[in-house]
Amino acid sequence: MPNLFQNYSELISHGQKQVRQDVLKCLDVGILASDPGHGTRRLVRLWLEEEYPAIRREAKKERAVIYWGDEMGLRSDHATGRSYGRRGQTPVIPGTGARFGCNMISAITNKGKLNFMVFKDRFESDIFKNFLSRLIKQSKNKVFIIVDRHPVHRSSKVKQWLEQNEEHIRMFFLPSY
Repeated sequence: MPNLFQNYSELISHGQKQVRQDVLKCLDVGILASDPGHGTRRLVRLWLEEEYPAIRREAKKERAVIYWGDEMGLRSDHATGRSYGRRGQTPVIPGTGARFGCNMISAITNKGKLNFMVFKDRFESDIFKNFLSRLIKQSKNKVFIIVDRHPVHRSSKVKQWLEQNEEHIRMFFLPSY
């Protein structure tokens, strides 16, 4: 596979200019009225064409930095790749016995600035508020964070915290998927 990007800054530049067009191009492939994902794709297209440009305009007006946030879990016994087994028998992949895991929440800007936090506990409102507090402290500008519709992101504790910190941060939601 050819090297599409000569260096990191070229990658970021490409990302800033092309992400929206690339996503829209991908959405144009095979959309049929009978396609069960058609409604979701329509919502994504609408979000990309109307809501996201409005967020960008508002961020520019308020001199805010846009972050894209998400969280994930990691486990030591995660089995990736393929395995095999006799027909009709589920293959068993042996583990080390000493299993452990952790979780991570991160946010990245369109220019590639990454902030993250690793934690052991379950992802709950207090952890998300802690991450948002750190994000505010590490940013010189107001923070606009775009997240999915995870229940923690929509919790009353988070909404209340956002209201108390509205001069420093605003949160926006991606369309449902």
